Amino acid sequence: MGRPDADVSHSRPRGTLQVLSMINDLALSACIGVNNVGNAFTPYGTGNPLQLASCAVGIYQAGTVDDAHILDECVNGRAREAHRPRFGCSVERHTPT
Repeated sequence: MGRPDADVSHSRPRGTLQVLSMINDLALSACIGVNNVGNAFTPYGTGNPLQLASCAVGIYQAGTVDDAHILDECVNGRAREAHRPRFGCSVERHTPT
């Protein structure tokens, strides 16, 4: 079984989660990170949080001081919170009355 033609498998829109909108408009908590830092075959980035935050400024076209503070928090405080056991959400079932 081969791979599908490129025009079929690559024809959908590409993008990333809009972290700033998720935080500002929806009051969600989000953090950003980089993958494959230690992978010798496909390395990406250095793992430096400041470098990641500055990269996010370009990705999200974020030029305000408030946006910079949020992105810094996404690689620092919010990222730290995401690794705590109490972080997450709970789902409650709604029973019709």
